[in-house]
Amino acid sequence: MVPRFKKIILIAILLLFSISNLFSVAILLNDSKIDEFFGSDSLINIYPPLIDLWQIEVTTEDNTLILKDNINIEKFDDFTITNNVLNINIQNFKSVKSINIQGEKLVDKNLEVWIGWEGTDELKTIIYDWGNKNDITINIINSTNSTSKLKTINKSRTTPPDLVLVAGTDIINLQKDDVIQPLPSYLLKNIVDNNKSQFIVNNQYYAMPFYYDVQLLFYNPNLVDLNKYNPLTFENIEYEANQLIDTVEIPLSWNSYSMYWLLPFIYSYNKDNKINFHTNLSIDNLPTLKAITYIKQLNDKPYFKPLEKNAMLSYFINGKTAIILSASYSIPYFNKLDIDYDIKAFPLNNYSNQYLKPLTDTKVFVIPKSSHHTILAYRLIQYLQSYEIQKQFCKALYKISPNEKVLLDLEKSNKFYKTILSTKENFETIPQTEDYQIYKNILWKLLRFVFTNQLTPQQVIEKGEQLFINNKEN
Repeated sequence: MVPRFKKIILIAILLLFSISNLFSVAILLNDSKIDEFFGSDSLINIYPPLIDLWQIEVTTEDNTLILKDNINIEKFDDFTITNNVLNINIQNFKSVKSINIQGEKLVDKNLEVWIGWEGTDELKTIIYDWGNKNDITINIINSTNSTSKLKTINKSRTTPPDLVLVAGTDIINLQKDDVIQPLPSYLLKNIVDNNKSQFIVNNQYYAMPFYYDVQLLFYNPNLVDLNKYNPLTFENIEYEANQLIDTVEIPLSWNSYSMYWLLPFIYSYNKDNKINFHTNLSIDNLPTLKAITYIKQLNDKPYFKPLEKNAMLSYFINGKTAIILSASYSIPYFNKLDIDYDIKAFPLNNYSNQYLKPLTDTKVFVIPKSSHHTILAYRLIQYLQSYEIQKQFCKALYKISPNEKVLLDLEKSNKFYKTILSTKENFETIPQTEDYQIYKNILWKLLRFVFTNQLTPQQVIEKGEQLFINNKEN
């Protein structure tokens, strides 16, 4: 009986040790390695992914402290260590020797992520590094039409990816079609309110904003000097473009057929530079009429020609166009080509004495409703939204971070960011209401009739308003 009893005791001890090991994650440090290992980072980027966190044991040169109050996985990414100083809940612990984390390990080791747009190589590297560090197998797929593919997968009931990068404007439709699942609010806790409120549907968050781009004015400094104007107005731009008629093929250009470029003008003709897309949205109004009339007149000028995005960028790169309206996503592209260019924030509409309102285009991560690895997707989201990763990705690609702390550092980093963010108080997100989708699609189709002289601006807003009412009723 005695040997059998000893065997039982041994098994119990081993089982207890296994359970303890399962629920405990530790990193032991020594003085020579602290600087090299940490630098400055969030604990959630250093430790393996956890399901939950219970306590943190910190050993310093002086003593050992057990921290349990307000220690949970929701705040883990806010706990940082810089060199050998650990910051937890605004409390600093200096001369850290070791950190012992007690929590439940996440044993999930597989993830599928869809990404797209600019910076896919950089983003892949960031995600793969995280996966390799944590022994997680990640399948990353470049997807050019993720929203449509997600809807198809949802209908066919096949296995979806676990995390998908989509345009922020797609959230309404994805939620309406029951394709994506709500996110816990703590994943967005470091996002400023005006950057995250747009992702609330039925009082729940459905997306985590990763970055956004903003509309800008680009010009060739070898062909035109816009620095002599302060403030820069559209009257100045037209004057300079007119002077270039015999110098370049198309002095001034952008895709004026697109609602994306009409909206900044509509905003600039509205009182207080505002449009309420949630209530009383209407096509038949004076600001819209004035904006369409102005763009129509501009399209008839010899120094302006509307061009689609790719054609416009090609003309600008080859010095055939001096001034264009584009967005911050063009900066790394132009830098790579090593062309001469400079940027300006959107100018003043001297006809209304209001600034054109630059629109931001946000890319967000969503989790499909039937994801098989939801908790692991949460941890990757926290990693991608962490200060160090946001700064690394956004700075490399001139993206704008939705994290206010990162944004302040980016603004100080170089002259382009200083210009990009100089008017950030005037930025406006692309509206995400169902009414706006109807509004946008109608005007997008009717604008071509204006520029080809088939309809007058007045006829466009009258027909557009009727179509808008009919579509809403249906």
